[in-house]
Amino acid sequence: MKGFRTILLTVPIVCFPFLTVSGGTIAAWGDNSLGETNVPPNLTDVVAIAAGGFHSLALKADGTVIDWGDNGLGHSTKPDGLSNVVAIAAGENHSCALKQDGTVVQWDDDNVGLVPTDTTNIIAIAAGGFHTLALTAGGTVKAWGNSYYDQCNPPNGLSNVIAIAAGEYHSVALKNDGTVVTWGDDRLRQCSGAVVTNASAIAAGTYHTLAINRNGSVTAFGDNSCGQTNSQIGLTTATSIAGGYCFSLAAKIDGTVEAWGSPGSIPDLSNVISIAAGRAHGLALIGSHSARLAIRMQDGHANLDWSDATFQLQTTTNIFDALSWQPLLLGTNSYTTTPADKARFFRLIKN
Repeated sequence: MKGFRTILLTVPIVCFPFLTVSGGTIAAWGDNSLGETNVPPNLTDVVAIAAGGFHSLALKADGTVIDWGDNGLGHSTKPDGLSNVVAIAAGENHSCALKQDGTVVQWDDDNVGLVPTDTTNIIAIAAGGFHTLALTAGGTVKAWGNSYYDQCNPPNGLSNVIAIAAGEYHSVALKNDGTVVTWGDDRLRQCSGAVVTNASAIAAGTYHTLAINRNGSVTAFGDNSCGQTNSQIGLTTATSIAGGYCFSLAAKIDGTVEAWGSPGSIPDLSNVISIAAGRAHGLALIGSHSARLAIRMQDGHANLDWSDATFQLQTTTNIFDALSWQPLLLGTNSYTTTPADKARFFRLIKN
């Protein structure tokens, strides 16, 4: 497709699925009974975070993973040689990593089971209580693990999915038209408590569900025993959300965090890029707001002449022209068509 020079990427202004930042650090708070908030000293260059039941994960810019906290079942002991990671997820007792080649690595409680051998071409992952979700490049969802409440059985015909989230026993998907689809445990109406049709991001707490609407407000439903689904009046600038057992968090466009329910004593936070919530602890990724957007290109773009490509990023309020780009972890504006060398994820940088 020689001569196809401009690729238009359209996302809502509050929907940045793979925000990264050079030199990012982590703030942690809440329950520390198993060391889940003991952030390793001198941990920097963090680009993503994840919080499990009683353990925590950090993804560094070089594609390596750091883990700490509860290790009773091995979920804080990552496999030897784990590298080239572009995304991470943490469940109740297991951990997952998405590699640049589109495969998933999992280290876990045996109750979650093994990653299915046909789990390839993956662009996002989510870890629930005892199950794992994977989003394929084609917009479908794969699931494995404990499915007592059918949380591993996506609805028939589910397609055009752009984001996923997993609670203790329920699963959530965001479609490209802004609708939210839920399945699994609904005992506390974490699946049926609201109809969301204009969302830009999703999250799942232990027994509740969260969605950022395209106007920056938050919709929450399900368990409200601690006020974790109470509507946050006046919140219109949410960029990232997370849910724990008894609390909810929202990072805002000004770099601060809003919390409701019983989130524990949150430190004074600023310059927050993203957040994560475990069962009873929280994490915040701190860094510059001149962040980068990393996005997975669809396979249909594989034959483009990338040496000639430029990008535009369209948000709900603006179009940023002439974004510079580089394949994640490779560090140069180069792309080869050899399958083994394909860079599936790209980091776009506003010039």
